[in-house]
Amino acid sequence: FEMGNTPNRNWGIKKENRPYPPVKKIKYAAAPKLEFQDILFLHSVTVTISPGQPGAETRFTMDGTLPTEQSTLYSSPVIITKPAVLRVRSFADGILPGYPLIIHFGKIDMLEAVEVKDPVPGLKYYFVNEPVENARHAMDKPVTETGIIRNFNVDKVKGEQPFGYRFEGYLKVPESGVYTLSLEANDGAILYINGKEIIDNDGGHRSQKLETKIGLKKGWHPVRTDYFQQGLAKNLIVSWKGPGISEQEIPASVLFHEKEK
Repeated sequence: FEMGNTPNRNWGIKKENRPYPPVKKIKYAAAPKLEFQDILFLHSVTVTISPGQPGAETRFTMDGTLPTEQSTLYSSPVIITKPAVLRVRSFADGILPGYPLIIHFGKIDMLEAVEVKDPVPGLKYYFVNEPVENARHAMDKPVTETGIIRNFNVDKVKGEQPFGYRFEGYLKVPESGVYTLSLEANDGAILYINGKEIIDNDGGHRSQKLETKIGLKKGWHPVRTDYFQQGLAKNLIVSWKGPGISEQEIPASVLFHEKEK
C-alpha cells in the first residue's frame, strides 16, 4: 500500500465495495417438544416427548451429562418420582445435534398437620410503630401493640409512617393436597408455614407478588407472616388456591389462634 497523509473519505463507502466473509449456514436438529403437567410434583410427573422434526431421534439423560448419540433413546413417557434434571436432545442424519433442553423437576414436601387444643377465630398480631429495616427483623424493635385481627391485613395502620407487623396463628386446611400460596407485599413480607419459610418477598420494593406450591395435609398448620413498611404506600395480600379452592385471599374463616388459658 502507498499511503498519504490525507484520507480519502469516499473510498470504499459503497456497500458492494466492502469486503465480507463467506456466510456458511449451519443446520441443527430441531428441538423436541416436551409435555408435562408441572415442574413441581407431589408423587410423580410424567414427561411425554415428541420429535422436533421427522426422522429425528430423541435421547435423554438424568445423570448430569448432556445427551449424546449413545444416551438413552426415548421410546415411551418418562416417569419422574424424585428431584431430577432432565436433559433432552435431538439427533438427525446429515446435520448437527440440536441444542439440549434442560428441565429441573422438584418434589413438593407434604407438611404434616398439628394438634390445636382450643382454636378461636382470628390471628394474633404484634405491631411495631417505628422504622424497621426489613421484614426479617420487623420484631427486633419494641412491640407497641398486640391484639387479635381477622386476617392478614395492614389497613388498620393510618397515615404514611414506617412500621412493622407480625401475624401468627393457625391455618385450617380443608383437604390434603397441593396448594399454591402467594404473597403480595409493599414493601416486604415473609410467609412461614409449620415454622418453614415458604415465600421470601422481603426487601424495600414496590408492590410485587411471589408464589410457590406446597403440600399440606388436612388439619391445622402454624402460619406466620412478618411485614414491614418504610412509609407511604402499604400493601399485604396472602392468597391461596388448592383442592376445591379457586385463587382467593385467605379468608378469615380458616384463620385461628389458640385460646390462652
